[in-house]
Amino acid sequence: MGNGKFPLAMLMLALSAMSVGQDAMAQVAKPVTNGVELTKSESVLSMRVDGEMVVSPDGRVTEHRITTELPAEVLSLIDKNMAAWRFEPVKDQLGNPTHAKTYMRLTVVARKQGDGNYSALVENARFHDGEGRRGKSKSDKHALIDGKSGVRLLSKPRIDYPPLMLGNDVNGAALAQLLIAPDGSVEDVVIVQSALFNAKGDADILDKARAEMERNVLKAMKRTRYTFAPGTDLSEIRNRLGVIPVFFQMVGKKNDTDAGRRAGQWRIEERGPRRAPLWEVKEGIERVGISDVTGVEGFLPSRSSNLKPLSGVPTL
Repeated sequence: MGNGKFPLAMLMLALSAMSVGQDAMAQVAKPVTNGVELTKSESVLSMRVDGEMVVSPDGRVTEHRITTELPAEVLSLIDKNMAAWRFEPVKDQLGNPTHAKTYMRLTVVARKQGDGNYSALVENARFHDGEGRRGKSKSDKHALIDGKSGVRLLSKPRIDYPPLMLGNDVNGAALAQLLIAPDGSVEDVVIVQSALFNAKGDADILDKARAEMERNVLKAMKRTRYTFAPGTDLSEIRNRLGVIPVFFQMVGKKNDTDAGRRAGQWRIEERGPRRAPLWEVKEGIERVGISDVTGVEGFLPSRSSNLKPLSGVPTL
């Protein structure tokens, strides 16, 4: 996945407007779901980066363009990473390998080291067909790599703002992964990850606030209902999986939780453990963490792209 070290001065602009009390969230929150913990709680800086690339018939990245304005150090890190990416070749209608274009969203994460510098890496890469994006080209010389979802949300229950988050003036989000039953009800749900954004205060209180948020979201997600597109093979578990990000945004507080968060902007995140459901099917599932979503995705299909990484591509 590759990483790089950056001087403290490079991130001072982001840090000057943010404050985290006593290394908040250093403690592991009490699990509230049946997911298996893959990582521990931590405090990081995260950044969303958008771009596009072209994959050659032999699976290499032959062209790429970052559309997010970034410091030269971060651009260099991404360039170095992408040079080593390899994909399963995309085939045309005749079954022949072909050049193909995809849009991408990268998550860059920086962690503070003992020497005061930051070690950064491209933590995750997601690929999509550009639907809903401004400036999408209507006529491309390459076939677009696409992705489709056969699941649609029917009902969305109200979720109360966690009192501890409300009392401490904190924004945050929780990411739920769902297994949908064939009748549209929720068979099981796991909180994949949650985080408080740009938070400050007592570490224990913030830890409890995040756990409270997870419980509220878990309870609400169990009451959601869904419908499937005609012809969906419901015997395949992967066709009944998806993730929903739930954002908590206080009125009048800086919008750092959804579409108001600009690409290329660092955000301090007090992240909880990342979990994997016990029933997760590994093949064909797009893995996302709390840093990968901005709140405008709605229901995210578990198979949003037919582009399959072979090596080097960072996927959670």
